[in-house]
Formats: sequence, C-alpha cells, structure tokens
Amino acid sequence: MELRTIQGLTKEEFTQKCIDKADEINPKWEREVFHVTTFNPKLIWASPAPTSGLALSSIGTKFFNEALLLTPYHMEVDKLPNRLIIRLATNMPWPYTMARFPGMVATRIGIYSSEVAVWAALHDNDLERLLEGYSR
Repeated sequence: MELRTIQGLTKEEFTQKCIDKADEINPKWEREVFHVTTFNPKLIWASPAPTSGLALSSIGTKFFNEALLLTPYHMEVDKLPNRLIIRLATNMPWPYTMARFPGMVATRIGIYSSEVAVWAALHDNDLERLLEGYSR
C-alpha cells in the first residue's frame, strides 16, 4: 500500500505538527480536554498505520475540535456503501470524521480542510463526484 501523506507530511509528522499547534494554542490542552498528562498521539486516527486512510477516531475528532479549535465542513450522505467508504479512505487528502446519529438515515462526514470544502461545494456536496476528482 501507498504511504499516506497530508500536504507532503506523513501521518506521524502531521500529527506532531498538530500537537505542536495545540500546545501553542493552549499548553494545558491534554489535561483540560482529555484529563490526562500524557496524550497518546496514535489515538487520533481510526487506524494509525502510515498507509491507512485519514479517518479520525472519536478521540481525534475531539482533539481537532477542542484542542485545535477547528470546525469541520459537514456533508451529509444518504447512502454510504462500502465501496464509497473505501474510496473515501483511499482518496480523501485531509483528516475527516464520519458519524450516523440516532434517527437519521444519512451519514454526516466532517472534513477538516477548507480546500476540500470548496471542492465539495463545487461538486454539489456529492461525495462520489468529489472523490472521483481526488482520485485523478
């Protein structure tokens, strides 16, 4: 499998850069957000392997939202078949999160990139068309 990068950084390098930024924003974020003194950066990713996709775990989502103070761009997808989940993991160039809420049929995808948000809007929030564009 191919090594996943974010803006030319490996997942590990990108994670360290995010942690450095969180330290800059609030040096006490580990204790205030997670109630720990030593945060394990591997917990940010749904799969920390360097070749895996950029899906965030629930801890990663909390880290991006509360330690980095980022707000994701949300897309709602009515049908999310396995092939589309695999394409999302393979082609999404920035960290993202997925959630399905009780009583909802749609899956909400949160993308932590203004660039991807613009492309998503240009593709009428059609995830399949967006991922097709990134696969080229």
